[in-house]
Amino acid sequence: MRFLTVLLLVSHALPAAAENTPECGQFSVYLEDLKITSGGDSFGVVAVGHVTVFNEVGQVIGMQDVTTLIAPGASEGETQLIVNAYLTIDANQLVYYGSYPAPDQPDTVPHFETQLAVVGGTGVFKGASGQVKFLKKDDKRAAEFDVTCSGKP
Repeated sequence: MRFLTVLLLVSHALPAAAENTPECGQFSVYLEDLKITSGGDSFGVVAVGHVTVFNEVGQVIGMQDVTTLIAPGASEGETQLIVNAYLTIDANQLVYYGSYPAPDQPDTVPHFETQLAVVGGTGVFKGASGQVKFLKKDDKRAAEFDVTCSGKP
């Protein structure tokens, strides 16, 4: 009897958790400010940080982990950020990568618009490709995804 009760509880909990995970296609998530946990701001330094991810009603739905290599930019005195990021929602993961010039005021990231390539995923995002655009939306930091997935999890 206890096993049946546990089984029923788990079966009802799983769909609720899965509701947090968007399907492939177009979707947006909202981001808190990036928390840098290690690194610096000199060329060649790798900075590591994380961001809590929310849905449109402010519910925590996941985490974005970010690794950034600080590199020289294309012009004199410019700094380029080379970014690897991993968005995890309910054990489903999207991987995105790219680079962009470092902003003059880092605490505004990503209030300016930039795009990164989505280069893979797991779970419902298996075989993901596409792009993610970071911008200011509804007076919050947002990431808008446009993702195509190649297969079932």
